[in-house]
Amino acid sequence: MVDAANLAAWSGARDNRLWVTICVGLPGILVGLATMDSPYDLKRHLAAVVAFPMALAGVVEVIRVRVCRQRE
Repeated sequence: MVDAANLAAWSGARDNRLWVTICVGLPGILVGLATMDSPYDLKRHLAAVVAFPMALAGVVEVIRVRVCRQRE
């Protein structure tokens, strides 16, 4: 969970949009909280399935913005 917070802080320091910063830290936080509750439960897998598409969308947005900046 600490790594997720560090990644979100790094994303914020790089001046990414707020929703990108949230999507970067969300998978680690959700999976970490689900694992703390019960490490051998299905909740952590469901949290990963829910949060992974949002994290992937954040990565795609960062790549898209960087490519647009390079073209300018």
